[in-house]
Amino acid sequence: MNLASAIGRAVLGRRADTPKVITYVGAGAYNSGSTNSGPGYAIPTGVQPGDLLVLSVSFKNTGVDVSSVPGWTYQADRIGGIGVDGADSGSFRAYVYTRIADGSEGASLTVTLSGSPICSQGQIVGFRKTAGTWAVTPASAVEATPATTWDESFGSALPLVSGDYVVTALAANGDVCAPNAAMLLNSAVPMTLIGNNSTTQGNDMSHGFNYLPITSQASSAVGISQAFSGTATANTPTGSVIALRLRLT
Repeated sequence: MNLASAIGRAVLGRRADTPKVITYVGAGAYNSGSTNSGPGYAIPTGVQPGDLLVLSVSFKNTGVDVSSVPGWTYQADRIGGIGVDGADSGSFRAYVYTRIADGSEGASLTVTLSGSPICSQGQIVGFRKTAGTWAVTPASAVEATPATTWDESFGSALPLVSGDYVVTALAANGDVCAPNAAMLLNSAVPMTLIGNNSTTQGNDMSHGFNYLPITSQASSAVGISQAFSGTATANTPTGSVIALRLRLT
């Protein structure tokens, strides 16, 4: 073996040993609106090709649906919320999509809906990898009892191992209670709250993103315990949580 071949093999060996690590990049600004073209959601600053973008979008009026999110991959959707559509009441649809950034995603995203919602809201967050291939697994739950703590289990749908990331996108049908601290269900490990936003656009809603890097083997019975600030009313906060397990393969 000549010297050049030996150096090449050594370099390839070091590349093969690169740890597969996920890190949080940042969040675009939360936005809300009440038209079928949506208000536009900002791509996080500093995103690079290969980063994973996560879009959470929700809208009151379950007769409206998503028409088009070109270039993004559907992950999950849920209908949540109780009561007659109105202030701090009513049902909505929540969706989560992902996209691997390639430089063509632009500075913002418009989500086209099939009709005009009473209210829509959303946000995009980004994550980065050092090596490997993104593997995304969704799970979801609905909370139909107004309370300032939601304990939502995803059962065996979301087993976790060290190195995974858990990302949760929460939507609620009012703004009198804002998403606050969250942690894995039956765990003392807190999640990082990316945003606890709300809107009075149309008839109000609220939204939150959380994430948590998994540093040790976790139970397969994974869920989230989500707290809210404020005082629950007759129909809020009720809504849905969509979780994604991010893993590098």
